[in-house]
Amino acid sequence: MTGLNIFGKYIPGKMWMVMGNAVYVSEKCGYPLTQLSILFFRSQIIGLWCGLILGIIGLILINSIHILNWVGIVSIIVFSLVIFSKKAHGFFLVSLKKIFHKDFNLPFLSFGDTVSLLPIFSAGWLLWGIGFLSLTASLTETVLTPSIVFCFPLAGTLGIISLFSPGGIGVREGIIVYYLSLCNIELTDAVTISAVSRLWFLIGEILIFVIGYIAEKRDRKISNRDRSIH
Repeated sequence: MTGLNIFGKYIPGKMWMVMGNAVYVSEKCGYPLTQLSILFFRSQIIGLWCGLILGIIGLILINSIHILNWVGIVSIIVFSLVIFSKKAHGFFLVSLKKIFHKDFNLPFLSFGDTVSLLPIFSAGWLLWGIGFLSLTASLTETVLTPSIVFCFPLAGTLGIISLFSPGGIGVREGIIVYYLSLCNIELTDAVTISAVSRLWFLIGEILIFVIGYIAEKRDRKISNRDRSIH
């Protein structure tokens, strides 16, 4: 599912980040597409919320919380309201009704339910951050601090939020350069790391896509064989 739709983030507007997975699951399992789209959208919000929180932790560790821009602050407030506020949740459902002209019965995700999901979403961001730290260590001789782990969650999240930048191209790289410079890494090294990180991430996405494609072909072959037997 994720593999086949992983390049949806490069479509301006980012809708296929949500819709691609929803369409796939709907076709495979027969669940309503609209409901799945909402659930994946909510999952995306929680993931972005976790990424922003981790990014703020990184800024605190390098004593640079004052540089957190208003986009990040407003995003955290909006995401928190959608996740935890019943009024915002109700407003969200009313907005969906106006857009789709249908009523939606979407359960409210309580604070306890959300907290139980945080380890999963946070683990994903932290694994990317650790990989980014390893990449950075291989490209510079500067002594690195563990706070660089939180650079990628911050840059990745703000890159996704920039809706009209396909895949966060340019936005993510700029934030990485700025963050690394705050960690006393030379500007030339920071620019190099930023550029290589895009290639590093793209190679990973291609690998995930290939795995997803092979798995999908294998699944179709098995399904066709079962139909022929019956």
